[in-house]
Amino acid sequence: MSPLTLVERARLWARSDPEAAHRAALSTLIEAGEEERLRELFDPPLRFGTAGLRGKMGPGPGRMNRALVRRVSVSLARNFRPSDGIGRVVVGGDARHGSAEFVDDVCRAFATEGWTVERFDGPVPTPLVAYGVLRLAAHLGVVITASHNPPEYNGYKVYGGDGVQILPDVADSVAAVFDALDETPALATGGGTIQSAGPAIRDHYLEAIQAGLHAPELPRDLRVVYTALHGVGGDLMMRALAPYAELRVSPVEAQFEPDPDFPTVRFPNPEEKGALDLALAQAEREGAELILANDPDADRLAVAVRDGDGKMRPLNGNELGVLLADYLLECAATEPRRNLVMTTVVSSRLLSKLAEARHAVYDECLTGFKWIAHAAREREQRDGLRFLFGYEEALGYTVGTTVRDKDGIGTALHLLELASREKAHGRTLLDRLDDIHRRHGWHRSRLLTLELPGSEGAARIEAIMQRLRQHPPESLAGRKLSDCIDYAPGHAGLPPSNLLAFTLAQNGRLLARPSGTEPKIKFYLELWSHEEPPAQLDEQLLRVADALREEVA
Repeated sequence: MSPLTLVERARLWARSDPEAAHRAALSTLIEAGEEERLRELFDPPLRFGTAGLRGKMGPGPGRMNRALVRRVSVSLARNFRPSDGIGRVVVGGDARHGSAEFVDDVCRAFATEGWTVERFDGPVPTPLVAYGVLRLAAHLGVVITASHNPPEYNGYKVYGGDGVQILPDVADSVAAVFDALDETPALATGGGTIQSAGPAIRDHYLEAIQAGLHAPELPRDLRVVYTALHGVGGDLMMRALAPYAELRVSPVEAQFEPDPDFPTVRFPNPEEKGALDLALAQAEREGAELILANDPDADRLAVAVRDGDGKMRPLNGNELGVLLADYLLECAATEPRRNLVMTTVVSSRLLSKLAEARHAVYDECLTGFKWIAHAAREREQRDGLRFLFGYEEALGYTVGTTVRDKDGIGTALHLLELASREKAHGRTLLDRLDDIHRRHGWHRSRLLTLELPGSEGAARIEAIMQRLRQHPPESLAGRKLSDCIDYAPGHAGLPPSNLLAFTLAQNGRLLARPSGTEPKIKFYLELWSHEEPPAQLDEQLLRVADALREEVA
């Protein structure tokens, strides 16, 4: 039997699409013969990437919509159906366009398949769902979120029973069930039930993250500006900070309530230029010492601190990561078990030096927090290690095992504890960061990102990666490139990945990879030195970045 044509697939999808507007849109494209537009909606279909499914809203399997959500949910329910009883799934979502409807469809799909559904009432931060999987001993967790993507996106993230995001082999088995569905399944009551996960989960989560602090009684005499960036983290963050009477927290009111249009920012990503402008302005008006920012689903944390010139300086992901790691390793130095710290291959090499100096175990994995959490679980069970901390340079951090994923709220408490301790000694976070660099060398990193949307953009990204593989530049700003490592076939025990790593002469490196969540290609640059001052390294890093931008233009 010959495979279906694109138009036949579009007709088949439209026939059972539960959204009338999407049925009409597909029918119009089919009748008008708009095959190029149809191909954008169907090929390729959305697949689990760095952090679940994520895509623009619209009809067809290449977009986020109710038909896709129902099919994925039924596929998950059938693939993970326990052989010895009724499955339990925890479901939550953010406040994006479509999230409430998608959460409802997830719950009904699992119930139709006979599962018990623990549903969060209203929008919730992603870390709370990840925690709920462990707390409620569920078989699965599903959270509807597109994290920090623009307003037209939504997404679907899945946790296994261990609280860790599912890995590619599991995602592939789910995709096989999905591909075998000829139609979007009808949803009925089935043999399952849908019940509220209950407000007690929030209380248990707050108790758990506060119990992990090293000095919970420490006064936090700090002036802090906080922004939720129009996301869902505001209420839970303020509850987490409420016990500390000396902490003066001032929310950015214009960004505190969830708003799926993200009206005050171009991109609701605290890494993006301009995203923290309102928080920075408020910090200047109020004389704040720190800025804390969550991304819209509150699994990331961004921080800015006042520097020696009195200006607020955002910390990049590597700086915040090594600050937290250094502090946590110091606090755990007297504990008998061997401590494990982890990061990704694209993050700074500084963490490995910190771990060695603190007699801790260091490990690294591919980009994506699922790899950190999975490897941590494996090393705990196999080697008897104690997972202390993990981070990725894209502002993702987790402390301990309360949440087996990024946690922008729990991490904020540890960061405030560290800042409070430093202030008690007349110091700032930047003073501690300088101490780290003096001990282990000045490490400066920079991320260069090219946004290339659409099918043409995807083709260009692939062309850039192939050119770097086959004909890399001999040098960038006078620094020779050598020792290319291609992770495509796998490397050093890591799974295959579309990632290239080059050595830059005079203590540097360059890594390149397409984003797994956005239409972007990312280049990670790092230089380090014991002798050269940081300002000089920054200048050199900028020249290398400019040369790279010209090379790939």
